[in-house]
Amino acid sequence: MANPLMTKTSHSSLGSANDFKALAGTRLLVRIDLGSFWGVTVVERRLPSLLDGLDSFMVVPHIRRPDFNHSLVHLTRERPDWPLPGQDKPRIVPAFDVLKEILSSGRIRASGNEGFVKGTRRAVCLCEIPLSVVHYFATAPSDATPKAKYRFYGIAFSKRTIFDAGGRPVIYLPDAEGDWIPPEEKWRHVRYEIGSVDFTHEREWRVPGDLDLTKLPGLYVLVWSPTEAEELQKMNMPVKRLIRGILPMEHVTMML
Repeated sequence: MANPLMTKTSHSSLGSANDFKALAGTRLLVRIDLGSFWGVTVVERRLPSLLDGLDSFMVVPHIRRPDFNHSLVHLTRERPDWPLPGQDKPRIVPAFDVLKEILSSGRIRASGNEGFVKGTRRAVCLCEIPLSVVHYFATAPSDATPKAKYRFYGIAFSKRTIFDAGGRPVIYLPDAEGDWIPPEEKWRHVRYEIGSVDFTHEREWRVPGDLDLTKLPGLYVLVWSPTEAEELQKMNMPVKRLIRGILPMEHVTMML
């Protein structure tokens, strides 16, 4: 049976080592059995220069720091749904089922004003959360915390993948200072009020509209248990060939 901690498939479209180590972003995950992922060549990137003659000062190495991440993650949680026939109360769809719906459809549906996305365009929300600290943001499915914001279920991508798909970091601003943003671009704006409203710790990115996973070069999936990882491996879904690895966070968090 394949190891659910890291299920390796074809890496031709991602550049295996670079993409995985960009995803990991922490010393912890690069110690997990990487197989052919090990041995990344550090690549230098040239940043645009504002003044001629300063180009030699604008070349920086590929950033490797514990407070910086090269991946983005879309985490899920429980979702209220219509009551089943014969029931009065809305049913709660478990976070793992929400994740399976996303993978089965091959699409992350965009949120609108009901999901705190401003303006006239809907957007998909992601966070720049290193996997080494995701346990500060998410809770296990057995945790009875009411209205948990995130569970240990989600999909992770490299920043390059999301940038190429139109995703950008959000703009944190007080509402009173966001009038200059056109309604069709307000999906970029997240409210920030010093001392009262602050989500800057999520370092959020957004993609306008739905995110079609089938058009991306690859992705990683986060689940809670190895049993759930094995269940996903058996599913027939349009993104199966794009899944580079399934990480059971129950095991990962024990190593933190």
